[in-house]
Amino acid sequence: MADIDLRKMKEEESQQERHELIPREMTFSIKYFSPDGEDRNISLRSKVMGGDDQIIKLRIQQSITRGLDFSRLPDTEQFRIEALSRCTVMLQDPEQWFLDSINEDNELLFETDRILREHEAFFFRGNDKKSGSAEGSKRMEITCSVLERARDTK
Repeated sequence: MADIDLRKMKEEESQQERHELIPREMTFSIKYFSPDGEDRNISLRSKVMGGDDQIIKLRIQQSITRGLDFSRLPDTEQFRIEALSRCTVMLQDPEQWFLDSINEDNELLFETDRILREHEAFFFRGNDKKSGSAEGSKRMEITCSVLERARDTK
């Protein structure tokens, strides 16, 4: 068995192309045609949640449900509450009219939530379109020789 040249492996790995990540914060615009006939434009700043932000999102969900068991709510209401709490945490200083509107207009809420979810997904995956594969590039690889040997003995 040949010796493994770790130094050479490290050099080769560092020379491999890395995918450019999108920033944790981004700005996007929405042109909103409200049901009352007023057209509005808004520029929103999104920030991908960290660990503390995810806890805040859960607390907002609990506050919205006012003690109801979230898991017993209809799926559509769970999705709506999830979207509202995500928008509340990820959007940085949105105007009050926008917060009022996403609380009333599910189409605006769900489209905004879709953009925020996409922001999160691309932030953690990087720009997968460059990889050329449908699944995108791997962000990590975990190995455990003990478990691998156990799997091989099955």
